[in-house]
Amino acid sequence: MDETTVVVTDAPGHGVGPEREILGRVGATVVDASEMSDADLATAIRGADAVLTCFRQVTAEHVMSAPDLKVVGRYGVGVDNIAVNAAAQRGIPVTNVPDYCVGEVADHALALIMSLTRGVCVYDRSVRSGSWELPVASPLRRTNSLVVGVVGFGRIGRNLSRKVAAVGFQVIVCDPRLPSDQPTVDGFVLASFDQILERADVVTLHVPLDEGTRHLIGAAEIARMKSSAVVVNVARGPLVDEAALIDALREHRIAGAGLDVVEVEPMATDHPFRTLPNVVVTPHVAYYSEESIVELQERAAENVATVLSGERSANTVNGV
Repeated sequence: MDETTVVVTDAPGHGVGPEREILGRVGATVVDASEMSDADLATAIRGADAVLTCFRQVTAEHVMSAPDLKVVGRYGVGVDNIAVNAAAQRGIPVTNVPDYCVGEVADHALALIMSLTRGVCVYDRSVRSGSWELPVASPLRRTNSLVVGVVGFGRIGRNLSRKVAAVGFQVIVCDPRLPSDQPTVDGFVLASFDQILERADVVTLHVPLDEGTRHLIGAAEIARMKSSAVVVNVARGPLVDEAALIDALREHRIAGAGLDVVEVEPMATDHPFRTLPNVVVTPHVAYYSEESIVELQERAAENVATVLSGERSANTVNGV
């Protein structure tokens, strides 16, 4: 009997111990391809029964060239780095872990919101440079005078809405999946996307990346926002048109941005976000806690193990 092989393109944790333990129970051997070149990875995938990926691309060519491939699993929620349609054409399920880091991502968004609205990072840099002055981050306003517009009211959007409301912000939410004729959802005022752009002091993004949401925030959307508003993105970098955002930040047509994701990762060493004073950037770590990483590895591996055992994973995203 041929050996069952699971290729891990890039593990999110400290090694692939949890994966080896869980997949070993169904007779699968884990190949850690984290240090492989793209060419060597393509070769490894051609002989694989399953692939687990975090950030690396699993392309249509990968999917079509692997005759024994039975499942592609994602460490995480979004699957925009996987050729989902190609997998569906071959009858190969794509799985994800939709809810492992809801609290962490909401907390990270809240941290960026508080850093921007309280001038934390601006003051920190000022003090480190030798200053001790109030005006460098002024004007700051009371939390309860500010409106946070939550774009996307899924698990993370709901969690964040409760947290920012508890801090004292006013909250309005929008989501195209919600009925447009209801005034509130879970006690929060339901608004249109246009209303959020016009009313919110903080616009925070919590939607998946697809062709309908790519550059959801661009020059036209920024033009409708308050000059005192800030944008927060902990979802996917291409939701924001970076060129438009950079221009607006430089020209002070928008007050700031808090970003855990950018259009191309890792961010270039000469990227303007590294030097713009009104930007707070973190390196795509909103999902991270020691607890969330272990849960992610275990549940992603369990999804793949379920399919390799001949069963359907409850976390299949492409209907296969």
